[in-house]
Amino acid sequence: MTELPPIPSPGHCPTCQQEVQLDNGQLPERCPFCHRVWRPADTGFLSCIAASLRQYFKLSGRATRSEFWWYRLFDWGASTILGFVVQIIAGIIATAAVNSHISDRLSPAAIGIGTVILLIVYLLIMLALFIPCLTVTVRRLHDTGASGWWLPLSLITLYGGAMLICFASYPLKHSHGYEGYSTGLIYPILLCCGIVSLLIGIGTTIYIIVRMFFDSQRGPNKYGPSAKYPLG
Repeated sequence: MTELPPIPSPGHCPTCQQEVQLDNGQLPERCPFCHRVWRPADTGFLSCIAASLRQYFKLSGRATRSEFWWYRLFDWGASTILGFVVQIIAGIIATAAVNSHISDRLSPAAIGIGTVILLIVYLLIMLALFIPCLTVTVRRLHDTGASGWWLPLSLITLYGGAMLICFASYPLKHSHGYEGYSTGLIYPILLCCGIVSLLIGIGTTIYIIVRMFFDSQRGPNKYGPSAKYPLG
């Protein structure tokens, strides 16, 4: 990693030459005048999670390799733990309803509604954790010099292709009274389009995964300054 030159107190920004005071004896993260990044971003676990959550809906800018992978680990761990907790709570509710007098006080409909509410809360939390995954992936692509449009292209072609294949392969009831496939051209065309779209989606997904392992581009690029190599 590139060593940052020491800056005296008070120092001067090497870009705009404005006088800049040290922050508690340390380099400021950015120049307060030209906003040039001086200090590399903290790559610790909590700092990366906080950075991803602070930029919840932010698609512009860049994200370091550490920020992306730490947040993905956090998302995977939180999703797994929360899934176990939801299953345990649902099991407790079901066991209590069968083995105790709770069913005498609550109708099966009420127990079912409670379970549905629990699942809805779980899905909302999963969605809340998933949104930063999308945005940090876009910023990580920017950090490697790639366009963030690779992500929607991957999602649309991958899931769209799978849906087309399922739709085109669905057996239709013929007037002759047996299950079969349509003899028209529309379903073979949809099937071919689905297969091509799915292959494109798989290819773009592999490309994105590979890009996630790339190191940050040094210095600023067209997406913004580098948090890891602020001085290039």
